[in-house]
Amino acid sequence: MKIRAAGKYFSYIAKVFPVMCASGAFPNLPPVTDAAKWLDRFDELSRRSIEKHTAKLQRFVAEFDNLEKKSKEPEERAIARALRLSVTGAITELDGVRAWEKSPAFYLQVAFTGLDHAVDMPSKSQRVLEKRFIKRLRAIPALLAAAPENIEAVSPSSRALAQTMIRDCARFLTELGESDLGKTGKAPKFLADCLTALRDYDRFVSSRPEVPESEGPAFADIAENVLGTRRTASQIYDIAREEFDRRNESLRFLESQIGASWQEALDNYAGPAEDGKEAMDVIIREIHLLRGFIFQTALPSVFSDSSLRIDPQPLHLASTLRPIHYDPALGAWPDEPSRCYVSPQIFTGRGFRDDPAHLKRMQREYLFIAARQSYPGRHLIDSQRRALTDSPMGQITNPLFMAGWLAFAENLLDELGYLEKPLDRLVHHQRGLARAALAMVDAGLAVGNLDQDNCLEILTDAGFSREESLNRVRGIRLSPAHRVMPVLGLYEINSLRKDSKLPLDQFCKRLFEHGQLSLYDIGNLMRSE
Repeated sequence: MKIRAAGKYFSYIAKVFPVMCASGAFPNLPPVTDAAKWLDRFDELSRRSIEKHTAKLQRFVAEFDNLEKKSKEPEERAIARALRLSVTGAITELDGVRAWEKSPAFYLQVAFTGLDHAVDMPSKSQRVLEKRFIKRLRAIPALLAAAPENIEAVSPSSRALAQTMIRDCARFLTELGESDLGKTGKAPKFLADCLTALRDYDRFVSSRPEVPESEGPAFADIAENVLGTRRTASQIYDIAREEFDRRNESLRFLESQIGASWQEALDNYAGPAEDGKEAMDVIIREIHLLRGFIFQTALPSVFSDSSLRIDPQPLHLASTLRPIHYDPALGAWPDEPSRCYVSPQIFTGRGFRDDPAHLKRMQREYLFIAARQSYPGRHLIDSQRRALTDSPMGQITNPLFMAGWLAFAENLLDELGYLEKPLDRLVHHQRGLARAALAMVDAGLAVGNLDQDNCLEILTDAGFSREESLNRVRGIRLSPAHRVMPVLGLYEINSLRKDSKLPLDQFCKRLFEHGQLSLYDIGNLMRSE
């Protein structure tokens, strides 16, 4: 299905925000294939440009509203709504979240993710690769110079993150300077200019006035314009509360099998990894086992698959990415691989500031984190999306659909027998308990029926320490409506499965058949077919 307005939207946003549209680290921007045409330029991040592009995106909202009114078929109307939600998500990122106005790390992330793309993505020839690398390298000082015009003050945490990133980016540039590409033409001069720009940027970050962290956009705005849900915060709180109670019940059952409280059992569990193995080897082996289980044992002939590379985490993003992070392919080249980036320090940390409790959690939870980012999680869902080559839905992601599927995928590991040890099942249900607790706090703060003491009580009951609970509550206030996504999305997918009365394999095929439409629209299409 070709929709002219969709093509115009994809072409426009890929041209003005090519790095954000090419990176899985900016989920509110669509993964547009046309971003591959602009690997020699950066996103337009001046205040004036962002205001202009936000106004243009508002016109696309009106176009997709009009398309929905004119559409005669239910699927066409659902796709129009999905396109509209993609645009409002991008507008929310630019005009609601406004990282470009608050976060010095944002500019570093765009600059050095873009440089990495120019170096690493396929090219027609070595000459093309060198040309785009030089153009982006040369443009980095100007991109960083946009930050002082946009950012008047910084919070302590945003300052600390940016300063850590500056050091990582400097090491990344030094490594590039030692490569063949870094010695090409004027590259040594531009690398030196970038290192100077980083030093200037460090002085800018250090000199900004310090302000408290500001709360994020309203919960209701994110729910409507990013999640596309019709449920109220109060309804979502009730859904999270029910999930919390279910997980608690499962944990009590497992306690009777293990003979200890779940808190004590988890504290003593060192995780499923074999002693002496390198972290990368452990994660690579787990991802291969997960792939084999899904495609050969549990759900053969259900899902599409595409090429996946497992690489060490890029140095310049070591401070911002998850320990295991999925970066989807753009789909602009044949057999282009997606990347699963793994921190070699996932179990050991990077320095003395690392939290031992967090590292211990990684040791017992890496199986689930790997599954979420590979099979049956992010890589599988992105492979399904890119297989929709004749539909605009091949370039549309829905955050609620994705978060719900990732939670559903974790449940599949238990349901289909991948988790053989009671302790791994215990870890699984404690993770679900923690997600439900965070969703209760997120929705409860929006409703207004929780104070900080209530929030801390809920989170400590789910296994968080007091310090971690305080940090989680702070994070929810900064990014409202994000912690409800996995619990609400899981609830909606489970409801669709129950209503469909289909076997699991047929349900999964139907769920992905039309792409990442809203789960409400998928339910309507399932019932009408």
